Order: sequence, then structure tokens, then C-alpha cells
Amino acid sequence: MELPPTPDSPENENFRLHYVPPFIPEQLPPEQTFMYWVKKLLVCNPFYLVSAATLLYGFYLVASDANFPGKEFAQLVFNLGSLQFYEVLLIATALLLARRHIYYDSNLLIFLENLLILVPFILLSQAALLNQNTVWVVCLVTGAMVLVRFGALKRFHKELNLPRGLLAVGLVLLLVNVALPLIFRQFQEHKISIDGAPYEMNRFSWLFILPAIIALANCLPRPAQLGNQLPQRRWLPTGLFTLWLAGSAVHLYCLSYVYNYVWEKPFIIPALWMLAWTIFNRHGDFLRIRNLSHALLALPFIVTLLPGARMGVFLFLIVTGLNILLYAFLFRKQRTNKLAFHLMLLSLAELGLGFVKQFESHLPLELTAGKCVLAFIAAYACFWIIVSRHPKFGIAGAIIVGITTGVAFSDYFESPNFAIQSALFFLMLHSLLWKDEAHPGARGGRIFACTVWILHSLLVVSINSPHAGVIVSTGAATILAICTLLKLIHGQWPPLVLPISAAIALLIHPSIFVITKAQSTPIGLWVVAGSFVLFAIGTLLALTKSKWNPSSSPVAPSTHRTH
Repeated sequence: MELPPTPDSPENENFRLHYVPPFIPEQLPPEQTFMYWVKKLLVCNPFYLVSAATLLYGFYLVASDANFPGKEFAQLVFNLGSLQFYEVLLIATALLLARRHIYYDSNLLIFLENLLILVPFILLSQAALLNQNTVWVVCLVTGAMVLVRFGALKRFHKELNLPRGLLAVGLVLLLVNVALPLIFRQFQEHKISIDGAPYEMNRFSWLFILPAIIALANCLPRPAQLGNQLPQRRWLPTGLFTLWLAGSAVHLYCLSYVYNYVWEKPFIIPALWMLAWTIFNRHGDFLRIRNLSHALLALPFIVTLLPGARMGVFLFLIVTGLNILLYAFLFRKQRTNKLAFHLMLLSLAELGLGFVKQFESHLPLELTAGKCVLAFIAAYACFWIIVSRHPKFGIAGAIIVGITTGVAFSDYFESPNFAIQSALFFLMLHSLLWKDEAHPGARGGRIFACTVWILHSLLVVSINSPHAGVIVSTGAATILAICTLLKLIHGQWPPLVLPISAAIALLIHPSIFVITKAQSTPIGLWVVAGSFVLFAIGTLLALTKSKWNPSSSPVAPSTHRTH
């Protein structure tokens, strides 16, 4: 049976030459006319947003109207009543739209409600001079209305992603915002000086209450998407909490402003610090970007560098100390997280610099913050040099140590001898880490460093440089002790040139001292002492003659028995 010809066969060559594919018209984008952009704008429904902004502006005009009937109390009642009615209208309309599955506009109204949820407490701040009973009534009624509205959302809007954990956190925030006006109003009656309990309460609110509110974000349940509809998105609970947090911060600022408390820059530092750690802890719930966690891990450290953090010593110590503990915890939990380890070191250095800056005028050797920064940079560089174990890096580290000690102690030592001794000391200690078989010339470099160290030590001790004897002897004793310790641990000495050089350097200062004293000693005493030394040498030769001259060994007398 003959198969039909294929399109590639010679029989269909004529067909392939004259075949024209059908024309498919290109799908062009719709023409972007004026009406196109109008429709785009109307889809976003800006009227809701403009309506809320207009309402707030109207409240401002009413509150600032000096001719409003009834004055302050009537202004408060009108604004609060209008706002409560508007919020009830928002929730009712949102539920109606949700029933008709118009989720975008419904969600927009729900977010507007959460944006305005703390406005009643902010409006209450203008009632600073009203009697306390009015403040109590308004706070309790407003809080009850919030619970009713959210109860309606939870009950009648089944698709809304409103977990119980979020509602529990919202209840805590509501209680805090209800309590703050009552507490500030109570303290207002006892505000008789520029300090005292009212002002301490204001500081406590900024330094502890606001950071605690931000920390509540870590108590939110992990985001879970209930479905594909807009009210079921996983980011919805965090978005609502963000609105509550912003409203609480504005409320606290309004209370400070109305009651005439001075706002200081350090007040915002704990809140920013807590926000930085919270973002680091919860960013993985929404973003999966490579190396993002490493970038966010540096945010708490950056917060401590802000100018406001330097204005309060206690605040600075608390925030920096907590950074050290948290970075240490992260490094202990994840040994591969080297960034946490280095940020911990930087925080330790920052804490030390804070102490130096605070007590700079009482420190010896004119130890300033600038010198401490230089010392820390040198120590940090030397840490990496020690880890590397490379002889070339050891030479670079010796140069860094020499420059740092020369600058830091320039006012204490009159010459650069201490800097040279420190550089050579670091180089010899670093040579203990060298692998001579892996780095050609390492053994020669170690011998050269030891030779230069002995010659320089002899020079500075001979010319009686300031503190030369103490510097040389301390360095030599340290190297000798480290070499002895390594012998006890590993069972063998490190390169012998190091302990031998240390022993020679350790004897330089006592030898020069003895020689100096010997110049004033009578010659007869030296002759008598020499006779005793010669006698000791002769006795030593006699006792060891059998070892270095076996032919002179005495022959034991033989004994014969007589039978």
C-alpha cells in the first residue's frame, strides 16, 4: 500500500513553494484615550478616599471654629457623633458590597474603617480641659462601638481573613488607646512643675509602651491565604495591624502635644529599634528575596547610630546591650550566620565607645573616642589576619598594629620604639600559626623577625628608652609562656627560634643592669668571684668527663677469690 506524500516529499514541492499562511491580525492594545483613563480612575473608586479626607478636614474646621455654638463640648459631641455614624455606615456598606461579591470596594471600606478606628481617641485629645467624667464616658462608648463594628465584620463577612489572633492583638491595642487619655487626663491635674510623674508617664509611653505595641506584630498568627478572593489574601491581617499601629503612634503624639509635653529625639529610637527587629523577624512571611534577611539584620545596628540614640546614655546602653544579646543568640542558633557574629562585635565596640565618650575627660593617656575607633578597626583587621594564617597577612597585621599603637600612645611614649616592639611582637605571635611547608620563606621570615626584635630590644634597653625594660621583658615573658603552654598541650615545642629569642630578650635588661653595676665594683672582688667560677667549671668537667671523653673512664678494680 502506497503512503500519501508528506509535505517534505518532492511531490509536494510545488505546494510548498506556492503556500501562503493565513493572515492573523495582530492584537493591538486598546487606544488609551481620555475615557480610558477616566474608567481606570473610576475602577479604583476614589470617591471613598476623598469622602474620608473631606470628613477629617471638616472635623478640623469644626474644632478650630471659635464661633461654633456650644463651644468646646458641642464641637467634641458633633465630631465624635459624625465619626461614629460614618464608621457604622462604612461597615454596613462594606457588608452589603461583600454580599454582592464586590470585594475590591468592600475591602477599601474596611481599610478606611481601620484607618479611622483610633480617630475618636485623637479627637478626644482636644477635650483636655473637660471634666474627667466626660473623658470616661467618651472612651468607654467609643471602645464599645469598636467592638460592635468588628463583631459585625467577623460574624457577617465570612470570607474576610480576620483570624482570632489578630482580634486579640487588636483588643490589646484598643485597651491601650482607651487607657492613655484617662491616664494623661488624671496626670494633668497634678502637673505643677516641669518634671515629675506626668512627664515620666509621657517618657514611659514613648520609650516602653509604643515599642511594646510594635512588638505585638510578632504575636500575629503566621499569614495564611484562605482562598483566591481579595478578602482572603494572606497580607490582610498585617495590613490592618499596620493601620492600627500608625493610629496609636499618632494618638500618642497628639496627647503629648495637647498636654504640652516636650517631645525629644530619643523618644523615637526604641520604637525604630523594635520595628527593625520586627521587620527582620516577620519579613519571611511575605517576601522570599535572596540575602534580604542579611540586609535587614543590620537595621537594628543602624538604629543605634542615629543621632537621637546618643542623647541618652541609659537609652543607648539598653538598646546596644539588647542588640549584643540578640546577635549572640542568632549566632549561637545559626553558626553559619557570620553576619550576626560581626554585628555582635560591632555592637560591643559601639558599647565600649559609648562608655569612652561618656567618661572621656576622666580616662588616662588622653584616650579619646577617635583613638578607640582606630584601635577597634585595627583589632577587627587583625582578627581576619589571624584567621588567615598567611605570613604576608601577618606582615600587614604587624604594620597595622605598629601604626595604631604609635598613634594611640604618641603622648605617652616619646619615641616610636613602643610601636616597633608591638609590631614585632604581633608578627612573632602570628608566626606560631604559619605552616612552613606550605609557604616558602616562612621559616626565614620568622628568623629575620626574631633577629630584628633582639637587636631592637638591645638598642632600646641600652639607650634607656622610657619603659624599655618593662616593654621588652613583658613581651619576652609572654612569648616564652605561650611557647611553653604549646609544648605542654601538643607535646612538642613550636619553632625553637621563638623560645630561644624570648629567653635572650628576657635576659637583656638584667644583663645590662648587672654590667652597669659591675663597672663600679672593685677588681679584687671580681678576681675572687672568678676563682669560684673556675672551681665550679672544673668540678663540672670532672663529673662529665666520662661523657665527652670515654677513654678517661676509670676502670673498676677486679676481685679474685682465693681457694
